[in-house]
Amino acid sequence: MAADGPGYSDSADLRKSICKFLKDCTTAAGQFDGSEYADKGKFALNAPPPRLSYLGEPVWSSTQFDGSYVEWNAAAPFVDHWKLVRTSAPTIYVDEINWWPLVFALKCREMIAKDAALVGPSAKYIDACTALKPDLKHPGRSYSWITPSGAQGLKAMPGRGARINRSLKNSVLDWGFTDAVLAVGPMRTLLLDGIRQLVLKSVNVAADGSRQDAIGPTRNQEFVIVSHSLGSYLIFSALDLNLAEPDTSTMKQWKGQFETILSHTSMVYFFANQLRLLELANLDVITSGNMIEPS
Repeated sequence: MAADGPGYSDSADLRKSICKFLKDCTTAAGQFDGSEYADKGKFALNAPPPRLSYLGEPVWSSTQFDGSYVEWNAAAPFVDHWKLVRTSAPTIYVDEINWWPLVFALKCREMIAKDAALVGPSAKYIDACTALKPDLKHPGRSYSWITPSGAQGLKAMPGRGARINRSLKNSVLDWGFTDAVLAVGPMRTLLLDGIRQLVLKSVNVAADGSRQDAIGPTRNQEFVIVSHSLGSYLIFSALDLNLAEPDTSTMKQWKGQFETILSHTSMVYFFANQLRLLELANLDVITSGNMIEPS
C-alpha cells in the first residue's frame, strides 16, 4: 500500500535486517537476481487491456506499439528476486512481489494529477508518477503515467487549503487509501491473478539456485511469508482459493499448486495489516472458515 514506485525496493530493510542478524551474508542486502512479470492470460504482452472505466473513461488506453498495448503492458505486477548468499550456510532467497503497477494509472492520472487543482500539487507523488525506469530485459513493461511536461505544469499550481489538510489528502487518501479501495473493487481479480502468477514464479528455484526450467517447490524447500499493510490482505486472498471464485480449469490447477506451497510454508509474518477493515467489503454467508481461522 502506498508504494513509492519505480526504483524503490520495499524489501531493502528486511534484507538488511536478515543479514545483520545472520552475520554471514556476503553482501549487506543481498544480490539482485533479476525480475519477472505476470505474463499469462490477461497479462500477456499481446493481451488487450481489461474493459474497466473511471467516470466514463478507460483506465488504460488501447494504444499499441509494435503489436503490444503500451499502458496495459506497463501495468503488469512484477517480482524482484534477491539472493542472500551466506559464507557457511545455504542461500536465502527473497522474492519481492510488487503489485503497485496495476493501480498507478488511476492513482497518478485520476487522483494525484486531478486533485492538484483542488488541494495543490504533491511533488513527491508527481515525481513517482513521472519516474520512468525502463527494464531493458523486458521491453514494454515501463511507462510514465505523468509526462515530464505535465509534471512541470502540475508542480507550478498553487497550494490550496491548510498545509496539514493538503498533506493528509495527498498522502493518506489520494496515494494510500486509494489502493485499499481498488483492492476490494473490480480490480481485485486482476490483483489476485497477478500475485498468484508471481508466487508460482518465485517458488521455482532449483537446488543450484537457477530459475530457468525449474519446477518448484522441491522437497526440502521452506517458505516464509512476510507482508505488511494492504499486502497482508492481498496475499491472504491470493492463497485462499476456497473463496467464492469461479471454479475454472485455471483455478483447479492453482488449488493443487498453492496447497503444495502452503504445506512448505513454516511461518507467516503480517505487519500493520488491515484484514478486519477490508473484510467488511467481502461479507458473505460462508461460516465454515475465514482468513483469521481457516477451516
